[in-house]
Amino acid sequence: MFDGMLLWYSSFWKTIDTVLAKLYAEFEKTKELYALLQEPNDVSIPEVEPTLQKEGQYNALCMLYKQKGEDLKLLDTWAKLIEGEWTDDDIQDPLSQMIALLAEKKDKALTQRWGLWLTKRDPERGLKLLMPRDTGKRKERPEEDIALLEQIQEANAAAGAQYLEYLVLQRRSSSKELHMRLANSCVDQVLSYLKDDAVSKLWRAKSSSYSSSRNESSFLSYFSSTTPESEHKRARLKTILLLAGSSLYDPNSIRTRLLEQEKILKLELAIVDGKLGQHRSALQILVHDINDSASAEAYCTLGGEVVPPKVAQAVAEGSGLQDWVVTLFGLPPPAKGVNGRGAVGPTPITRLKTVNEELKKELLKVLLEVYMDDKQSERASQLLNAQAVNLDVLDVISLVPSSWPVNMMTSFLSQSFRRTLHAQHEGKIIKNISAGQNLEVKDRTWGILREEGAIIEEAAEDDDDEESEEEDGGPQSFDEKKVPPQVLSVHVPPGVDLVPGVNGGMTGRQFDIC
Repeated sequence: MFDGMLLWYSSFWKTIDTVLAKLYAEFEKTKELYALLQEPNDVSIPEVEPTLQKEGQYNALCMLYKQKGEDLKLLDTWAKLIEGEWTDDDIQDPLSQMIALLAEKKDKALTQRWGLWLTKRDPERGLKLLMPRDTGKRKERPEEDIALLEQIQEANAAAGAQYLEYLVLQRRSSSKELHMRLANSCVDQVLSYLKDDAVSKLWRAKSSSYSSSRNESSFLSYFSSTTPESEHKRARLKTILLLAGSSLYDPNSIRTRLLEQEKILKLELAIVDGKLGQHRSALQILVHDINDSASAEAYCTLGGEVVPPKVAQAVAEGSGLQDWVVTLFGLPPPAKGVNGRGAVGPTPITRLKTVNEELKKELLKVLLEVYMDDKQSERASQLLNAQAVNLDVLDVISLVPSSWPVNMMTSFLSQSFRRTLHAQHEGKIIKNISAGQNLEVKDRTWGILREEGAIIEEAAEDDDDEESEEEDGGPQSFDEKKVPPQVLSVHVPPGVDLVPGVNGGMTGRQFDIC
């Protein structure tokens, strides 16, 4: 009976609150309606919804949804207000309220659904929902990432490109498909900018200006420092950093696309050729086409990498692309915080590799040949003097033309001969030290061996077996004492005395040994 009374009491107040809400809405008693909803109430949502929607009391409807935890209906109401289907002056900035609610709930499915919806209308704020900053490790799910990426690209192409960068650079995805998509996206942007004659002429002028002058810095540093800040400059720098820093894309496919602008994108082609192991082609582009000796020599030193990490870092800092080198080149993030101490950087996708010394020597030899083919005798001489320790003198002499003056080879030859002489003397010293150590060991062990004595074991003879073998016609004994006298004889010519011969031999008349 008591439970029945409670049920009746609850139903009574629910009816009262619902009727009051309807009356306040119909008679435009907005303040009274808000006061009712701000206090604990038992208003029935299904019964009051049609009335509130009909009277345009959308703020009251949102208040009711918040109280009852109807998040889906609340988000749907805000969406209609953002799209302009509904209007209510009492609701200030429904978009910010939507974003705040989604961030608070942290519901992945809900966030993706409304983040995609929002990206179509406000790409920047929509991507903020879809690209949270991770504070810890996250298990890679490339299939899910690619599916969401495609939905974002369908909603907004520019937002899709930005989300792709987020997956590779901030999520640090090691998916080959995502890296390939980013590489294609970067190349797409560069090729689209080159359709503009102004951009094409500017980049041609930069290449011509660099190749016609003598520069100690690389072409990449020159291009970055002398080209005005612009979107097309950032697009090209992104492409260069990705192609140089990542090893997870298909270089053959990218090379085919770069050939569309072969005369302008020489540096990019050299980078891709290096990834393909086509070292001679890469060095020829750097030396013949770009006249970038700094990058060519760095290529040999790094074992096939056109862009050194330090150059990449300097270029990124000048253009605000630090995330690209931190992730792709494995470099530390910019210092910040107290006393310049920065936080620990994200784990890089690729690690700095150790250069194989044999490969380094082989690349230097190829570079020397390229210098010779290009008749850059001064560059070749500088390379010989700087890398004498990594070049074989016989290989170099076979490449040097006879027209070269002797003084261009003097430094290289003197270093090579000095190094050879040093190696010989070092070998003699090591040999003598080893001989002395061996003698010392013999001297220490001689006394021990003498005290221990030597034991000689002889095989026991079995006379009975030997006699039986001789009787049976078996092998005869090889003991010289058992050989008959007539078997051993020496012929000595007449008139010659028997004397010891040279090398232990004997000369003289024939005689028998009995």
